[in-house]
Amino acid sequence: MAEKTVEPVKVNLVEHDAWKTWESGGDIMGWSSDSAFDMYRAYVKSDASGWIDDIIGVPSDDVHDWSPKKHKFTPEERGELVEALKAGKLNEQTRQVILDAMTWAWEEAYTPNDRDIERSIESAKELVMDEFYFDEGAELLWAPLIAEGWDEAGIKRSLLEVISYKREEHHYDRYITLETGDAGAVRELLDAVASQPAKFIEGTIIGINTYAGKVMEELLGFLKKKLEKHMQQVDTSTRVEFTDNWKRMLSDKGAMAFARKEMKDYLFNMGDLEDRQARLLAKTILAMADPEGRLSVEAAAELHGDEGPEMHKEQTVEEAARALGFSGAQIKKYLKGGGSSRG
Repeated sequence: MAEKTVEPVKVNLVEHDAWKTWESGGDIMGWSSDSAFDMYRAYVKSDASGWIDDIIGVPSDDVHDWSPKKHKFTPEERGELVEALKAGKLNEQTRQVILDAMTWAWEEAYTPNDRDIERSIESAKELVMDEFYFDEGAELLWAPLIAEGWDEAGIKRSLLEVISYKREEHHYDRYITLETGDAGAVRELLDAVASQPAKFIEGTIIGINTYAGKVMEELLGFLKKKLEKHMQQVDTSTRVEFTDNWKRMLSDKGAMAFARKEMKDYLFNMGDLEDRQARLLAKTILAMADPEGRLSVEAAAELHGDEGPEMHKEQTVEEAARALGFSGAQIKKYLKGGGSSRG
């Protein structure tokens, strides 16, 4: 059977209730989402051009050098997309990629940094000193030290002094460790019982580990309150770093593909029902025409069918469209440069 040893108490803060869930009932994810929506309304609804340009990669002096390569949208289409985003007509994939990046930025801003945590730990230690008291078991455990002149406050302080916080650079995990064996009170207690029977020493070690665990538990409980209070006093808006998160989103090929597909679908389907039907019919006419923009007798017959036998003759795409009821504006829009570039 392995000999009992004094064990450190190590807690990963991000796995504990004290992390990102506050006494007030709020939580970082909820706040981040709300702030992202506010940011979206403030920035996107007022000027959507930059977001659209980044997603479709319009080359201009205003586009960041990390924007994706240019995609095939005409200047007119780019303008329509800008207005659509401002008007809330690209509310699924396109809005979501922007909102996700904003939410990431706000979550990072709301998340306590190392300095926040270290300061809150020190405040929590003060509460452990003031509000955590020996129970009957602790009084029995530490009796040998009390007999030598130690008091409860000194014993607690000795353990609190060996509590440290550490996070590896670029790592998410945040560890709080109580190095139990390094505490002066623990070393002196073990020295004081060294001459006792092995079972007594083993019981003392178990008691030390149990007490150290309670100290850490109390610390984490107070830390939750102190961390929330501290973060409520922080001007979170000054910590929002959006650019890196937006670059991260733009590099997500899948998310960008879905956003651009939504844009293309919008451009293809925009307008009222009559206009959408004209767009679709224009594509059919253009597909039937030869490179010179004329329909053969056979193509005209297929296009007009039995309802237009007088139109079963060679004709231009414009003549075919007028026979099908196109307005002059629709012909100009869909058959003279605009329509052929869409879809």
